[in-house]
Amino acid sequence: MLKFSNVVLLCGFIVFCVGTRPATADKAGAIVAVVNDEIITEYDVAKRAAIAVVEAEKKYSGAELDQIKRQLAQEVINELIDRKVLVIEAERVFGGDESKKEEINKELDSFLKGAVREVGSISKFYEIANSQGINPAEKKVELREDLMIDKIMREHVYTKVSVPPKDVRKYYNEHIKEYQEEKRVKLRHILIKFSGYNTKEDAKWMAKQLLGRLKQGEDFATLAENYSQEPSALRGGLWDFDEVDSLRKELRDEAFRMKDGEISPILESSVGYHIIKIEESKPTIVRSFQSVQEEIFHKLEQEYSNNLKKAYIERLKQNVVIKRFD
Repeated sequence: MLKFSNVVLLCGFIVFCVGTRPATADKAGAIVAVVNDEIITEYDVAKRAAIAVVEAEKKYSGAELDQIKRQLAQEVINELIDRKVLVIEAERVFGGDESKKEEINKELDSFLKGAVREVGSISKFYEIANSQGINPAEKKVELREDLMIDKIMREHVYTKVSVPPKDVRKYYNEHIKEYQEEKRVKLRHILIKFSGYNTKEDAKWMAKQLLGRLKQGEDFATLAENYSQEPSALRGGLWDFDEVDSLRKELRDEAFRMKDGEISPILESSVGYHIIKIEESKPTIVRSFQSVQEEIFHKLEQEYSNNLKKAYIERLKQNVVIKRFD
């Protein structure tokens, strides 16, 4: 659904237009789909997928990247077909209604005037457009299509979305684990590495000495700062709630079994001996229905809206001829 504000008028128009010069015969490439007599070319697909492809190239390579690109291409072709179908329907609805066409033209003029105000003058607006290879006249046509699409979508989809309260409650009951926050702990940790001593027995002797001093009441943070052989020693061995998630699993499991203020026995791992103390724990809780019902409502509203949109477009497709060549 189109939503315009003074803050984003120009930005939205420029982003919408960047890189969308008309395809010349050599740029257009092969036709990948036709909707009635409206064509979609390889160039159209590459243009729309460009940003997603750049992001994919940062994360993937080789055969995996090729597969991702193919998937992106198919998704974009589907999106472009859907848009063509909606434009055809919008033109049918608005084409013979002068009052509706006038309303669209007023909204379009208002949008463009807002974009000009954003930069200060019409000359500055065209200067920015030309510097980015944008043809405002051509983009005005596409923006007009977007406004018409928004209106028919609002009438046939957005205003039809209804989320009954019972659906919200049902979703909560069936997805209760999504709203469960597991037990969390904050702790202090001392590590005596095998590699820091001549023998494993020497390391064990040091760990025993430290555990004895802790039992006699010495400060854990001070001993950790002086003897622990891992980075948290600089802050007294402290591991905050979020940091504990990256602690070795066997140590984390032991910590979750302990109580606040409790000091563990000597724990052995592949790197050395460990002693931990629980500073604070937060028990497992389940967020109440009242605290998440609005969140669930908006989630279901989006889901129902997407389903209605898909069904609406599928109905429209029965009145057009679609050929794919991809």
